[in-house]
Amino acid sequence: MKKAFFIISFLFISSTFAQTGGKKPPSKKSKTKTAIVESQPGFFERTYINANKSTASAIDSMGRSVDVFLSGEKYISKRRKKNKSTVTLKNGAYITEGQTDNIKYSTQFDARLHLPNLESKWAIRFTSYDEDEDESGIARKRPKTAPRRENYGTSIAILQKLGDVNVTFRPRIQLKNGFETAHLLKFDSTAEVRDFIVRPRFELFARSDAGTGELLGLELGYELSDKLVLMLTNEQEYRDYENKLSTNHEISLSQALEEDKFLKYALLYESSNKPDSFHLIEYVFYVSFTHVALKDMLHYNLTPRVFFNEDYSFRPRTGFNIGLDFIF
Repeated sequence: MKKAFFIISFLFISSTFAQTGGKKPPSKKSKTKTAIVESQPGFFERTYINANKSTASAIDSMGRSVDVFLSGEKYISKRRKKNKSTVTLKNGAYITEGQTDNIKYSTQFDARLHLPNLESKWAIRFTSYDEDEDESGIARKRPKTAPRRENYGTSIAILQKLGDVNVTFRPRIQLKNGFETAHLLKFDSTAEVRDFIVRPRFELFARSDAGTGELLGLELGYELSDKLVLMLTNEQEYRDYENKLSTNHEISLSQALEEDKFLKYALLYESSNKPDSFHLIEYVFYVSFTHVALKDMLHYNLTPRVFFNEDYSFRPRTGFNIGLDFIF
């Protein structure tokens, strides 16, 4: 079922991409006529956009209802603003050399209800996976090699801004081996001085399955041009329950091909003090292509990689990931 759904989804974005790109330049005689034809979306794209808008409208209405119920305030039509509530269907396919299963598929959901009427910026979230694996901790920067583990849970994020620092507090209840809890306190910021970019990040977390810990990260970037950015990322994470120290060191080059197409070339080194002493456990070179096919509606990415793992005596192995997000 997941395989068929993923194949149909990818054929859809392929047809959408074919309608918008890869065509020969029109002749001078037909230039105006062709421009008019190309500006109109195709049947599949038009059908998806209409269905997406209808679904997004229902989700926004639900978000407003929850917001009004919790805050006790009413929306006034003159000042009514679009709610930022979203539901995302995350689809992924993972191929890794040497694995018994050639291709692994997964489909999961991420529902976010924003509550703008409350005094603070609140967001209620429901997911079918552990969101910490994607958005916090040491694994956030590492390329995915397997489908996200099913882990149904809900969280409430409280978002504040202290000067130039973004502060997020997020308690989460998840259904894994019975009910488990996870708490995250995150501080992050971005500073730009001429062509330099500085992004510090600090996290404190407490999880019933992994104990307490912290993450400290620093990204340093330099804009080589309007479309090229060189980044150096250094991160360390410590988990007290396991007495485990992990680090990431990555150098990457990000390139904007067009307004909606991006490339990233990266070399990432991963180290850990387990099982005995601090040492290199893997380094990986990967290239990631991201296409925002339909803004806030349909995104996909392709990530081929070559990695050298300690378990295989650092012999080269290959892998390939495909990600496809439907956003409503």
